[in-house]
Amino acid sequence: MRLLHFMLKTDAWRDLSANARAGYIEIASRYSGRNNGSISYSVREMAEALHVSKQTAMRLLAELQEHGFIVQTKKGAFSVKTERHASEWRLTEYPCDKTGALASKDFTRW
Repeated sequence: MRLLHFMLKTDAWRDLSANARAGYIEIASRYSGRNNGSISYSVREMAEALHVSKQTAMRLLAELQEHGFIVQTKKGAFSVKTERHASEWRLTEYPCDKTGALASKDFTRW
């Protein structure tokens, strides 16, 4: 809880649009405590969850990355020959469960 309180007081958080904040909450809700770095979330899922266009959802993900709240660890893809694969994300406020790296908290240096 302390970390969340700290994060909400950063310049990076205060600069985010309301939709980007909502998008962060959507992605963070998928964090189980053991899947940071492998949090699956697609542009389409964000667009549906926030009732915005896919273009807007792409901009919101870019905004969250630019402000240092999330890092893409795997790019999503869609192919007729293979299944859809959503992008995977790491929340910078927590250690990476995929690599063991410490929390980078990039948003503090925005």
